[in-house]
Amino acid sequence: MSKSLDAVTIPKWGIEMTQGTIVAWHKAEGDTVKAGEEIVDIETDKIVNSFEARSSGTLVRILAEVGEELPVGYLIGVIASEVVTDDAIEAFIAAQIRDEDTVSEEETIPVSPEVHIAKTDRASATRIAPALRRKLERAGIDPEQIEGSGPEGRITKEDVDRAIG
Repeated sequence: MSKSLDAVTIPKWGIEMTQGTIVAWHKAEGDTVKAGEEIVDIETDKIVNSFEARSSGTLVRILAEVGEELPVGYLIGVIASEVVTDDAIEAFIAAQIRDEDTVSEEETIPVSPEVHIAKTDRASATRIAPALRRKLERAGIDPEQIEGSGPEGRITKEDVDRAIG
């Protein structure tokens, strides 16, 4: 893992918490964040909490939209403490996928910021962020018809923009 990149994930705030819903982002991609600063509000089945950044830097990726309900541990953003390339960010995100491969076969896990599916269904899934999937669907384009240019065939924002434009 890169020391300059920090994963923002759905935290586990209680013993019974299994998922959280994004309520509001206090920062946008490209915004500077400070360690301890509130960056996103996440609702559990009991309360809404503000998630504080663990590190200072720039919020370089937001991978979950307001209203999305996601499992604990799911990658929702990336903070960079120094200037990094898009390729480095994509490689960091792809590494998150590999780290999750140690989960047992029976469990449903967050495979990546693009898709969470049963681990046994992974080979047939199109890897795309939910926000990008919705953008394609609104444009009447099937994500299965797009060849992703990101790591492991992941469909990137650039791929979606190119398909729509």
